[in-house]
Amino acid sequence: FPRERLKVGWNRAVRGVDYGEQALKRLTWENLGWRLGKLLGPASEETVERMYLLCVKQQAEAALQRPSPGEPQPTASAGHGVKRQAGAVHRLQVVSWNLKYPGAGRAGMLARHVAALDWDVCLLQEVSTHARDTLRAEVLPRSSAFGIDWLSKPRGRVHGAAILTRGDFAIVEAEPVRDLPRYERGVGAVIRNRRGMEFHAVSWHAPNAAGQGVEYKMAGYTGIISYLERIDGPAILGFDGNHWNLSTALHPRSAPEPNSDDWYLENLFFSDEPPHGLRDGYLDFLAENPDEYARVMKEHPEGPLAVTYVRGSKRSPQPDRFDYVFVSNHFSVDGYAHDYDTSVEAGSDHATVSAQLRLCAPARRK
Repeated sequence: FPRERLKVGWNRAVRGVDYGEQALKRLTWENLGWRLGKLLGPASEETVERMYLLCVKQQAEAALQRPSPGEPQPTASAGHGVKRQAGAVHRLQVVSWNLKYPGAGRAGMLARHVAALDWDVCLLQEVSTHARDTLRAEVLPRSSAFGIDWLSKPRGRVHGAAILTRGDFAIVEAEPVRDLPRYERGVGAVIRNRRGMEFHAVSWHAPNAAGQGVEYKMAGYTGIISYLERIDGPAILGFDGNHWNLSTALHPRSAPEPNSDDWYLENLFFSDEPPHGLRDGYLDFLAENPDEYARVMKEHPEGPLAVTYVRGSKRSPQPDRFDYVFVSNHFSVDGYAHDYDTSVEAGSDHATVSAQLRLCAPARRK
């Protein structure tokens, strides 16, 4: 997998593809290949392979000098001129879930299901006022931030995103994503634990083009991209993208040509050159676990890789993958799961998405 990502980056550099500042902030195999391709230009397969093996050799030799050879190390930071030492390895469990705008009747069932799930950070969408109040009372999170709390005069069927933490994790600061057309439908927070682990978490719900139009939906994607581009450091995004995705490939599709169609920004968001710089955590997990990928392909040979929502009509239902946990390059993905059936029984129409993440945190600057 690293070999293939290095080749992808190298080939893109040769084709003249430019990587933005956000993509180059963290040193990955792909943008390392891009840097080498920019420096050396077109090269034979043999030359690219030699460079890859040289990098692997250097990485292995460097690992021998680290204090904890058995533990994964932080992703290198590129372009900042700051030397970092290896720090602690932190783990956390993240759940993302669209609650389907619950009224008083379903709010209790949904809250009890949230309370029963295993998570340190819970990223929710379509949280109504009933759900907010019930979650606070029944889940008893250590800290929370609800998008609808920033509305001065909530009226009608208002709902928004939310972030909850428990255990060792607490929200340090939180804000609505004001870049969005409905800012309460995105919440961003800085979260920290007692061991010094700190990261950004974002919960977001993309607009639905069927109800609000393509331009409105693209305004939502414009807003979340703008917000994510301003985040510096480890970041997690849990969201309902309202994005049709039946792909079974382990790699995102190639980035579309600029303004190629009305859906350009949405397709760019999910492409292999996303401006936000985050990765689809499920694709990472499947790439590292080929047996699980084989099982998924046997179960859903025509796609999607996982069922998180069923669109279409009762006569013609179409299972799809609408819900995701995306992560920055600071994180490794140790586990990933979707639970559609139990989540629907609990009162939603979306699956819960659970991700076990590992953050290799660099030591603090002195």
